[in-house]
Amino acid sequence: MITALEIKAQALELGFDLCGIAPVGSLPELGFLREWVDHGYAGEMSYMTRSADRRSDVRAVLPSARSVVMLATVYHVDRPYSIETGKPTEASIARYAWGDDYHQV
Repeated sequence: MITALEIKAQALELGFDLCGIAPVGSLPELGFLREWVDHGYAGEMSYMTRSADRRSDVRAVLPSARSVVMLATVYHVDRPYSIETGKPTEASIARYAWGDDYHQV
């Protein structure tokens, strides 16, 4: 069986900045998500409405799951924040958009 250290090492080798592993379980603190969706805050993000109930416990999607692996990439780029440019009429691009498309992972 692969160990947590091996998973984390592989994640770093693949270019992820952070990797965490946690046991599965329900997340009662995500109750706010259902309320958020019910208030219509999801707007045009219909996937949020469709998946809100499944997001609070991974076992709703994969009943045999025992652990969850979370990966992260730091969005830091060598460009100023939009508020640091001093040019309120200049358009800015979200920091995550400067990097590789995370949909292509």
